[in-house]
Amino acid sequence: MCMLVKIYRKVDKHIHLLKYFSMYECNFDNQKCLSLYNSLGEKDKEIFYFNSNEIVWKDYLTRLVDGGRLYMLKESVDTIPEGKIRYMKFYIAHQTIKVLLYGLIAWILWSVVLRVKYMYFS
Repeated sequence: MCMLVKIYRKVDKHIHLLKYFSMYECNFDNQKCLSLYNSLGEKDKEIFYFNSNEIVWKDYLTRLVDGGRLYMLKESVDTIPEGKIRYMKFYIAHQTIKVLLYGLIAWILWSVVLRVKYMYFS
């Protein structure tokens, strides 16, 4: 029971954290940022270079998730290997259940088709 309460509290905390970002209607305007960048000299543009087209998004999102996990959720980095193992176990279980379910559906349909075929052609 205690473990379920801890899981519920974690899920509730995640929902409250994500509620703001998923429900807030954002309207971004970067004209001031662009005008600031255009007012820089060539040397300053090399030092303070920013171009969102050249961001390596995979690295950026990985750091974003790790930072959110560490600083917002206050979770330890030590649990990541255990979480990856648990994720793989759940993935394998999910795929196994899907295969069994699809096999069961195929078997039921096949047996119905054979019965109908036997009824009409015998």
